[in-house]
Amino acid sequence: MHLPLEIIEQVIDELRDDIVTLKSTAQTCHALLPLCRKHIFRSIDLTPHSQVPCSYSPLSHLFQHVLNRNPDIGRYVRDLTLTLYVSNFPWHGGLTIPESLDSGICQSLTKLPQLHKLDITGGYSHRYNIHTKWNTIHPDHRQSLLHCIHSSSLTELRITNFEVPITIFRACFNLTILKNLSLRKGFQGEFLYMDQLSQPVNVAVPQLRCLEFQGQFIPKVVASRYSNGYPILRLHKLKTLIAQGDEIEAVQAVSEILREAREVENFTYMVYGSPHGFLGFAGWINRDAFSTLKILKVVCNAIENEDPLRGLSEELEAFPRTNVLDTLDINVAVETDNLFSTGGEWGRLDAVLSGNFVALRRVSIHIVIWIYQERPEIKTLHEELNKLPQTQFPWLSENTAIYFDFSTGVDYVRISPLSSNIFGAEMRVRFRKINGNYHLGEIDFIDLFEFEFGVDKGGVVEIGLYLFFGSVTV
Repeated sequence: MHLPLEIIEQVIDELRDDIVTLKSTAQTCHALLPLCRKHIFRSIDLTPHSQVPCSYSPLSHLFQHVLNRNPDIGRYVRDLTLTLYVSNFPWHGGLTIPESLDSGICQSLTKLPQLHKLDITGGYSHRYNIHTKWNTIHPDHRQSLLHCIHSSSLTELRITNFEVPITIFRACFNLTILKNLSLRKGFQGEFLYMDQLSQPVNVAVPQLRCLEFQGQFIPKVVASRYSNGYPILRLHKLKTLIAQGDEIEAVQAVSEILREAREVENFTYMVYGSPHGFLGFAGWINRDAFSTLKILKVVCNAIENEDPLRGLSEELEAFPRTNVLDTLDINVAVETDNLFSTGGEWGRLDAVLSGNFVALRRVSIHIVIWIYQERPEIKTLHEELNKLPQTQFPWLSENTAIYFDFSTGVDYVRISPLSSNIFGAEMRVRFRKINGNYHLGEIDFIDLFEFEFGVDKGGVVEIGLYLFFGSVTV
């Protein structure tokens, strides 16, 4: 019995995540090759297994070889992940390893005509506060990257720890999703190519639907204009915004974005080190967006002797009654060496939600206690927090029309004093140095926070590993 090709195609589509089976299927019939290849080569990760530039992943060499033999395969690639590394760390001995891409990889980048998603990750040293920089990459390799970034098919771009010029977006015609993470201190993008900010004739400004950012790069982009006054990115049709507002530039960018965005449906706002908390964000939201905003997620750490919700209740109280908010997700971190309230500030949130939020159907509140050292009051604090649904959230607890998810957790964290100097100020919000003698106790996980390498004058590679040890107790 011969099955119609349409049925076979549906079966192959169901097997899209089973690469081994797809490879076997592709070898059974020439007609099935394109059906299998669109899944086998859809997502390509060319990240090396180590940070030594001469050591590239076997997959990258294999991918180059396959493309050289059959360039047609490049049209099946939709998602591409690349990794670059910092070239100018002040290594011992004063020597650095030049930053580059393998020439074969560069050639591969020009053979992907249907690329939809590009993920570029650079290097970042917490110790020296240095990012991978656009101008340190070989000009030929920059052109290869631009070929991908400016591809007319590209709709999603994710840049992490990679300092690029602001004008890089001028030819991203169809870009709708932009994620820029972890560019913090030392950013110099405002000085890159600013003399070339004249708006090209008949070039459409990218219209974003989703924007996620941390640090200073996106705030610089939002604040910049072409010489004719045009923005570098259009945001009035933005649907999803995920932002961290710890620096004044980031807060200003969030306020400007929300004022422009008239169709926001999903907003995530994170504040850790900012003394202002969530102050003001309700006033930034475009009035039209109150009829579209359905999901609000906030993340913060509680500040000693202050409102643990960092002003969230006041901002929600400013929402008009006509809002359509359906889901509210609140995540609060509590440090055990701070005085923390379990009283009326929480109850005010319950009262506010009972008034102006007729469309609300789901509320999630998660509180995590960060433990840096054993203290007798930790158990008491945990017990008090677990009573909040009964003592402070009666309306949420009893309202059958709303799914109320309340949870607490304990995160037992300890950092070696010898390694504490690698963390910047924003990281010390999350981790603190512990003095004195202590034991790590039971280890539930080990995270690699930083991996650096250098070369001394004798040509010996020096590798530095910075580990985070911790355990979780519920």
